[in-house]
Amino acid sequence: MFFKKKKPETSARKAGGMDYTLVRSARRTLALQIREGGELVVRAPHRTPLREIEDWIFKKRRWIERHQNRFEKIAGHAPVYRDGAAHFYLGTRYPLGIIKGVRHRAELRDGVIILTLRGAPAPEKIERALKAWYLEEARGVFEDRLSKLFPPFAGRNHDRPEIKIRWMKSRWGSMGREGVMTLNAKLMLKETGLIDYVIVHELCHMEHMNHGREFYALMDQMLPGWKGRRKMLKGDL
Repeated sequence: MFFKKKKPETSARKAGGMDYTLVRSARRTLALQIREGGELVVRAPHRTPLREIEDWIFKKRRWIERHQNRFEKIAGHAPVYRDGAAHFYLGTRYPLGIIKGVRHRAELRDGVIILTLRGAPAPEKIERALKAWYLEEARGVFEDRLSKLFPPFAGRNHDRPEIKIRWMKSRWGSMGREGVMTLNAKLMLKETGLIDYVIVHELCHMEHMNHGREFYALMDQMLPGWKGRRKMLKGDL
């Protein structure tokens, strides 16, 4: 008597905020594969319960994220805008969780950046929503850091500058003679110590508009160890 071999079954699924392709076949064990571009493929026996598969994926999450991030680096550090892709917020990587809703909104909840979008989650729509959230969050974060860093400059008879926030391609910040400090929204991806460096750098420009000896002496006074922070930011725009 002969039994017909069951064909592999393929389906698109999601577990723990991660999209994956499930391939069931006549194998005996579970296996993971990260394809070029970061696509996650899970191979499982036909009869393995879905709950068991998804619990196993969750346990392997660190391995999955590490290898997906490696593909992102190979692609030239270009960010990936899809459900489950990792993005930085204040120096920490968080996965994106994309859900459908009646209006656009975003929040950091339970270690996931939750983006609520109307309609299909196209990459350009995800990118716009994520950047809008960074801009919204930046106002509170930058004002808070300025409040903590400004008092020594107030003691030198300087007025607190107004903050403007923009996405910039070639600089982290600037200080205008009219007392307006412009900060790059991309700083929201960086840890607060690097944000502090940029703010102090621009505050020092209220007293010295060039990068001469006196400017760097003031930097040494206001933020000892600033050179290490500058090195971490260099070439990262």
